[in-house]
Amino acid sequence: SIRSIPMFGLGGQRPINPNTAFMDTYDAFSAAFCGKPEINKGNKIILPPSALQRLARLKVTYPMTFMISNPTLALKTYCGVLEFIAEEGRCYLPYWMMNNLLLEEGSNVIVVNKKLPRGNFVMFQPHETAFINLPNPKAILEDALIKYSCIAKGDVICINYNNRDYNINVCDTKPADAICIVEADINVDFKPPLDYVEPPPTQKAVVAPQPTIQKNLKVIESQHSAFPGKGARIDGKNITTAQQKKLMANFDEDANKEPYDPRKHRCPKGIHPNAYKTFAAFVGKGTKLGKQTCQYS
Repeated sequence: SIRSIPMFGLGGQRPINPNTAFMDTYDAFSAAFCGKPEINKGNKIILPPSALQRLARLKVTYPMTFMISNPTLALKTYCGVLEFIAEEGRCYLPYWMMNNLLLEEGSNVIVVNKKLPRGNFVMFQPHETAFINLPNPKAILEDALIKYSCIAKGDVICINYNNRDYNINVCDTKPADAICIVEADINVDFKPPLDYVEPPPTQKAVVAPQPTIQKNLKVIESQHSAFPGKGARIDGKNITTAQQKKLMANFDEDANKEPYDPRKHRCPKGIHPNAYKTFAAFVGKGTKLGKQTCQYS
């Protein structure tokens, strides 16, 4: 249920001097009865022409602000005035304001003009998280408050955006519990929405230390076996254990050898260094036609 500010009883209020202040009783109706739905987007009411005549004689200050109350339930709020075109004995209120005051159509209300100080601070609390998820909700709220003359601590105002209504609590106002916001420089702050739920704390995942590349290679090498299986002979016979060990020994010896690098085995001027040690020109035995050998040295 929507609440408004409780009064301390109309009997406890100071008596109103009709020569210096405006006060009257009206039958309250919502905007649906006057064909002006735009009043639902602000907090300005519609009064009869006689109210304007009385206010003019009293020389009230502008902008005109009023306290409107439900005498039956001792509830009150504050509002401005939009027009003076209502039927005599009637006033038209925004629908959300009637909900705040728990009024039914045709209920009696008391309207008293009140001069309010200009505000400098307001604390709001949206009812829904959907409002703060709108693009730039602060700008949306400030734009909607142009249609408001005043606001009071403890009230619930209604903001319409994209054909949707958002109820917002007025948690605090300064310098007084009811302030005028026309041509006022006001600082706006927000409390978390009523339906806001704190997200659960996130636990940081424990990351196991990653082994180095060298360790990974060692693990791979220890698990890898090159050419697994058994050897076979050409004649189809099984290889003996001794032959298998000899083959593996030769394989390990070849695997441990340094890879051949042709740059380390270059021949100077194209001649291998060992060629001079083994080469001897014109050595050997010769044979003559007469079968007589001849030795060359």
